[in-house]
Amino acid sequence: MTSTASDVIAHWVPADSPPEGLTGCWTKEVVVVTNFGNVHKIAYFIGDDSGVWQRPKAFRADEHVECWQHMPNLA
Repeated sequence: MTSTASDVIAHWVPADSPPEGLTGCWTKEVVVVTNFGNVHKIAYFIGDDSGVWQRPKAFRADEHVECWQHMPNLA
């Protein structure tokens, strides 16, 4: 079976719908794609009223997360 671009994109979650987790904690790491097309493995911090994506040193000043998905189960 061949996947189409729309099949693949359907599995990505917009950055403004972050992974679930406990308030005051980092989520498990997820795979993200940035506005520059870079791929990173990072987590999301859930605060009381909002949250923030982890910012690796490799991020440029104007780089941000566009979408994410859970890490694949490779076991």
